[in-house]
Amino acid sequence: MIGPEGLGVTFSRQRKNGVLMEKDKFLQEIEERIEALDFIKPGMFPKIDLYMDQVTTFMDSHMKNSKRNEDDKILTKTMINNYAKNDLFPSPEKKKYTNDHMYILTLVYYLKSLLSISDTQTLLKPMTDRYFGGKSKDLSMEEIYNSIYRMCRQQHKNSSETFEYAFDLSTEAFGDLELPTDEKDYLQVLSYICVLGFDAYLKKTVIEMLLDRLKVQEELEEKKLQEAKKEAKKSKESANKNQQ
Repeated sequence: MIGPEGLGVTFSRQRKNGVLMEKDKFLQEIEERIEALDFIKPGMFPKIDLYMDQVTTFMDSHMKNSKRNEDDKILTKTMINNYAKNDLFPSPEKKKYTNDHMYILTLVYYLKSLLSISDTQTLLKPMTDRYFGGKSKDLSMEEIYNSIYRMCRQQHKNSSETFEYAFDLSTEAFGDLELPTDEKDYLQVLSYICVLGFDAYLKKTVIEMLLDRLKVQEELEEKKLQEAKKEAKKSKESANKNQQ
């Protein structure tokens, strides 16, 4: 497992006589680190509504392995209140949070390192408007969460190819140069992180493109709704005049 001391130390520790770290061993360490991450599986959520303290305790206990540092916070009361103020989910009833709240909070946790609150609100608001609290007879929040969970787990399995490809590129990048062992080690780490970072940048660019389209669509729907309200108001006023 990749320890808190960092990727570079992991690379260095596995050098022997100036030979680059063994590929299979490093990829296995990555796999073990990802497997250790906590995913809240469908069916693990409490069957009862929770107060704020219970929510934070539940999230901390079920996602503790997702922390980078021991003192990192999964979700705090301030974070949750801030999410509610920004309409990421409806306010709790009688200070209690339902499973639908918990599904959204879990999604927010994974998205918050990538998206701003504004972008997260753009993404999640249509879902809460349509499905939160059993609004839809066709689809529930639980079913949506379960489906997303299955897709994310599958994506996790597919990610090994990305890590392996980045490793091969980083190994080849400066392999022909006659450099001291520690320099070549650092350059491999640099190359590996940059390849993965650029991959993340490309994916983030696509995410932002889709969010911008979703926002435009939402604005158009809101405009149509306001126009419909105006027309209904005019029709009502006209009907009242005719009755006088």
